[in-house]
Amino acid sequence: MAYNKAKEEYKWKVWKEQEEKKLRELGVSEEVIAELRDYDWNCFKQERNYKNHQMPDTDFIERTEDVSGKWEIQQPVNVQDFIKSLDDNKLRKELQKLDQVTLYIILLKTFGYGIEEIGKMLGMKANTVSARMKRLRKKLKKYFF
Repeated sequence: MAYNKAKEEYKWKVWKEQEEKKLRELGVSEEVIAELRDYDWNCFKQERNYKNHQMPDTDFIERTEDVSGKWEIQQPVNVQDFIKSLDDNKLRKELQKLDQVTLYIILLKTFGYGIEEIGKMLGMKANTVSARMKRLRKKLKKYFF
């Protein structure tokens, strides 16, 4: 899942208000509370910037340690491995009904490729890839929401 800036900022504000309330109850001066708020806000912004530029971890990536002691990320190399790696049975059944091209688009999208890159890889226009993704979202919304 991608990093949601607004949601994380809301969580931070709620946490900070609770912390400041406790500090006031303990008799900490407003000057110290303001300094802590500035410090925490700067830390939050740094963490937000870092997380915003991270590749999102997906549920199907597994880490394994090889003989040399190095960690290696195992990703599904084909569509069937991708489908098998999903935890949600309902989603798995719905994806098995799709055509191979759409499934391959999903797989490439989970690897972080953009719409235009996927289109070039599959020899189709970016609009075609977008249309397939839009139809898929519409179909899945019907089943899950």
